[in-house]
Amino acid sequence: KIYLEKKKSVDIEKLPKYHIVQRGENIISIALDYQKRPAKLVQINELKNNIGNIVEGIFYVQDYQICSGTKSKYANVVISDATGSHTARQWEESFTGEEKKLIGKIVSITGKVNTWEGTPSLSVSVMEEAAEGTYNISDIIKCLPSEQEKRLVGILNSYISSINDEGIKNVVKHLFNENYNSLKTLPAGIKMHHSFIGGLLVHIVEVTSIADAFLKMSATVNDVKEYSTNIDSDLVIAGALLHDIGKCMEYRGFPCAKISTIGGLSGHLVLGARMLREANTAIISNGNEAIDDIKLELLEHIILASNGEYGVCTPRILEGLIVYKADDFSAATDGHLLCLAEDKELHPESTDDFFKSRSGYLMRRR
Repeated sequence: KIYLEKKKSVDIEKLPKYHIVQRGENIISIALDYQKRPAKLVQINELKNNIGNIVEGIFYVQDYQICSGTKSKYANVVISDATGSHTARQWEESFTGEEKKLIGKIVSITGKVNTWEGTPSLSVSVMEEAAEGTYNISDIIKCLPSEQEKRLVGILNSYISSINDEGIKNVVKHLFNENYNSLKTLPAGIKMHHSFIGGLLVHIVEVTSIADAFLKMSATVNDVKEYSTNIDSDLVIAGALLHDIGKCMEYRGFPCAKISTIGGLSGHLVLGARMLREANTAIISNGNEAIDDIKLELLEHIILASNGEYGVCTPRILEGLIVYKADDFSAATDGHLLCLAEDKELHPESTDDFFKSRSGYLMRRR
C-alpha cells in the first residue's frame, strides 16, 4: 500500500500502472496527481513544453549508467525517439535492479520534467519495456522514407555503372549487395554527423557526389594548368563509394548503433580495407574479372587514408586526397547543421548571436 496524507492509504494494485511510480519523496505527489495523466504520449522535442508536468512517453534506451552523487546514487538514462535524444535521470529510490536489461529496448517511461541549467531534464520514476502494439515504430526511430531510400539507391547505382574498370565495378557491386541492409539501417556516425538510421547511405551518396563534382570541375580547367595531371576517375568514384564500407562491421545494433567489438579493436578503415580484399578474392573464386594488384593497393590506400591525419595514414595519391576532402566536407557540414538544430531545440528563445557547440562557437541562424 501507498500511505498518503492524513494516514489514508490506497491499494497499489488498484492504481493504473503508470501511477505506480517511485519509492521515495515523489510517490505522494504523483499518487495525488494521478488524474492528470497526459492525453497523449510525449516525445523528446516536447519535453521543453512540459516543465513541471508528469509525463509518459515511449523511448529507445541507448545507455544506462549508474553514478554516485553527493547524497545518493543516480542513473543517467540516455533515451531517444524519432525527434531526438535526451539524457534523463533516475534516482536511487526508483531503482528496481532490472534497468540494465532495458538497454537496447523500447520502453515506456513515466516521470516528471524538471529543469537543469535552463534545459529540460526528465526525472524517471518508472521505466518498463513497452508492449508490442502500444507504439508506432516510426515515432521511436527516425528512418529513411522509402521514396528517399529508392532515390538514393538510384544515385548509388548510377555511380557504380559509371565505373569503367570491370574488376573495380564487380567488387563494388559485390560489397554493396552483401552489405546493403547495414548501409540502409546504420548511421554514418554515432553522434558527430549523419547520426540517424540510414545516415551511412546518405553520407556515402554525398561524398561520392562531392568527389564527382570535383572531377567534372577539374576536367574543365586542366588545360589551363601546366602542372595538371590525369585523375583516375574509377579510383575516385570507387574510393568514395567504399570509404566507409567498414562501418558495416564497425557498428552493430538497430535502432541505435554502437561500436562492435571488432570495430573497437580495428576501426572501420582497417575493416574496410580487409573487406575490399576479401571481396576481390570472392570475385576471383567465382571466375569473374577482379581488380588487378596495383589498383587494388591504390584503392585500399584510398580507404585507409580517407580520414586524413585522423586515420591510418594521410593521402599519398591525388585520388585519395579528393576522397578525403569530400568525406570531410560532408561530415563537417552535416555536423554543423546538427549543432544548429540541437541549439535551436535547447535554446529556442535565446537572443544571443553566437553559441558554443562541440564544433566551437557558431552563429545562430534566425
